[in-house]
Amino acid sequence: MKRLLGIFFFAISVLIAASAGMVSAANACTADQITLDDNSCVDVKFTIKTTSIKNTRISINISAQGTFYIEWENGVVDPINRDNTTNETYTHRYGNVQGQKTIRIGGLATGYSTSNTTAAISISSSSSRYIETISGSLTDLFPEYGTGAGQSPLFYRSFYGCSKLESKIPENLFRGITSPQANTFYQTFSGCTSLSGFIPPSAFGGLIQNNSPYTGSMMSNIFYNTSAMATSCTSPHRNYTTGYEQYWNSRVSCGTEYALTYVMNGGTNYAGAPTTFWDDEITTINGIPTKTNNVFTGWCTDSGLANCSMTHTIPIYTITPQTLYAAWQPCNACATTNASCSLTVVNNTCTYTTTCNAGYENIQNNGQYNASCSPISGGACPAGDYRENGICVAVGAGYWSSPDSDVRTQCLAGLTTVGYGHGADEASDCGRKLHLGNFILYSKTTKPTTPSINVRVENNAATHYIGVSSVDHTLTPIHITQGNIQYTAFDDSILYGERDLETNTRITQ
Repeated sequence: MKRLLGIFFFAISVLIAASAGMVSAANACTADQITLDDNSCVDVKFTIKTTSIKNTRISINISAQGTFYIEWENGVVDPINRDNTTNETYTHRYGNVQGQKTIRIGGLATGYSTSNTTAAISISSSSSRYIETISGSLTDLFPEYGTGAGQSPLFYRSFYGCSKLESKIPENLFRGITSPQANTFYQTFSGCTSLSGFIPPSAFGGLIQNNSPYTGSMMSNIFYNTSAMATSCTSPHRNYTTGYEQYWNSRVSCGTEYALTYVMNGGTNYAGAPTTFWDDEITTINGIPTKTNNVFTGWCTDSGLANCSMTHTIPIYTITPQTLYAAWQPCNACATTNASCSLTVVNNTCTYTTTCNAGYENIQNNGQYNASCSPISGGACPAGDYRENGICVAVGAGYWSSPDSDVRTQCLAGLTTVGYGHGADEASDCGRKLHLGNFILYSKTTKPTTPSINVRVENNAATHYIGVSSVDHTLTPIHITQGNIQYTAFDDSILYGERDLETNTRITQ
């Protein structure tokens, strides 16, 4: 019976363990999070790495009120709930395995001591010699809630005597501090003789953006005895003036240049677009790139083109390379009716130029991709007529007009056209007059029929032609017999009804 019960409880234990594993897998924390006992996740806000140690105690002092989580090593987490601002030390002893240890801290402070000599967080003097690097933002962990006592954190001697702390000051380390408090950074890094590099512009960015205010002892000896830190900026960095240099024992802040990349998605970037930016200034990208038959709709910060704006600003203290993606809106293709159009992009606007087809006028929706034209009132003008004030009229003697045209063209000097120009629809209809008594026949510059009458003008090498036809034309004064066929001479007015040359009126056939 005991054996059966043992098997039963073993099976239950396996089931519970398997279920716990499934929950942990389903709610797996990221590399930048701390996993708690209930498999929930807490963001890491500050990280400390030690030198290589074993059988060593590391102690961290916290005076801030709030909830904190210290992950001493993988799987070993101290959850801390503080309802007061008295200073308390939290310690972890590392075992007999030599190596560098990583301490990760998450959580959020809600209040601070009113004493101006009590740090929100500090490394105990017994542990300071083991600290090698720090990273993250302390003001994400200990934010500023106001300017009164107990509303803003102090980092009074937080890393005092960390002689092996060799990393440079992290970007954004104290970015959240905007107002001066007495002793806020008093001797914060004093005695960190291995501390290297320069001070990033963003480390005290909140104070600098607030015009670098100062109050008594706020930064006194903050970098005292940090001889390994830079005292000048060298290429590719440049000097950045913060307003606090007089308190830094000759240490300097330097700007860094980062790459700015564009993904144009088929377009061409505007001239002078910056390809780099500095973390110590605001950079604005506000030019308009171009792409054939497309308008630019914005610079996007994601390849999915969801977060876009016509002007993109890279904020001061941005510390990573940036990529911008160009977004485009294609212009509508021409879809005109009784018309044609050409498309160009002018001033980032789809611009359409519309022309009505022959025989059409009155453009509707002019300047748009879908413009249309209506038929000319009364239909197309006949050959030899042109449109004047919306009415078809004869071009007049000495002019000609092509079919469906609204304009007329004058004949060359010395030439004319029949009657009022009716039927004159090309330049070859221009010619000379042949006078025969009371009759007039009109010649052309090209041969209208075969055979035809050739008329050579005196003192002019040009030859003009009068058409002849085997059909008898009343009013025609010339008859020609060739073999058994009789021809009569005529002019082109016969195509539109002959004219009485005495009264110059049309005879309808």
